[in-house]
Amino acid sequence: MLLGGSLSAVAAVRGTEFTLEVEHGKTVLYLKEGNVLLIAEGVGELVSTGQTSPVNLGNPPLDSQKISGRRRSWL
Repeated sequence: MLLGGSLSAVAAVRGTEFTLEVEHGKTVLYLKEGNVLLIAEGVGELVSTGQTSPVNLGNPPLDSQKISGRRRSWL
């Protein structure tokens, strides 16, 4: 259910651990373990263990990149 806004991204999860932050039209996926296919604007980005990928509203996901050490310890 979507309240008061538009959908920024869809994440299809298959047996994994992740954090998804959504704020002010930006979605950021942080993947602790496993694989997630992050889809926005009809474009998919496969995000794997230890990676992150941001999505800005109305745009496709950016390329996956390694999660920084400080952020990784938070996960």
